[in-house]
Amino acid sequence: MEYTTIIEDQIFDQLTTAGKDTFAYLAIDDNTLYINCTFDGAFGEWSFKGSLKFNLRFENCTFKNGAERAFDMVRGGNISFKNCKWANDNGARKRTSGRFTLAKTCDLGMKAGLHDVTFEDCEINDVLMGDYAIHTGRPPTRRFKFINCKNPNGGPIFVRGFDTDRNLTLENTEVSTWFWWPIAVKIYFTFCRLFGDKRPGQPIDPRELG
Repeated sequence: MEYTTIIEDQIFDQLTTAGKDTFAYLAIDDNTLYINCTFDGAFGEWSFKGSLKFNLRFENCTFKNGAERAFDMVRGGNISFKNCKWANDNGARKRTSGRFTLAKTCDLGMKAGLHDVTFEDCEINDVLMGDYAIHTGRPPTRRFKFINCKNPNGGPIFVRGFDTDRNLTLENTEVSTWFWWPIAVKIYFTFCRLFGDKRPGQPIDPRELG
């Protein structure tokens, strides 16, 4: 496809604060191609942050550090990664070393119905899918594909999921998965809404239903 914005050979390592959130880069536009970029969140919460974004492609990019996640995105779709790497080289967060954990920290988190995500020839330790309680009423996070990917720390890539489709497309990629049962997700999300984040959810964009 044709991209309306191309961002190439950039290093994003200056933290920006918006409200209580701290990140190195906030996605602004749809239809954007990132080439040879580095996103370093240092000890901020995230390196790359996106919300309701569609048609983003990353080629030869590196996502580093972030006390919570290196890459975090809520709502959107058609996101692809080619020859990308995730690193946590400053110890900003504890590395996930197994699938059975309730920790919200991870290399990459995608949630609230985000769909059609492809990783090809990437190095990533772990992925957390569909863990956001606010934006309910959407289809689950879905259609994730891993092609020739590996865990740079050895062993499988850890994939955990809450409100998500359990069907992953795997080609020459080893993963270790743990998905919550739907009834457990419902109880957990209800608890979060009652005693945790009470911000109102956003209306559904028709593109989220694709």
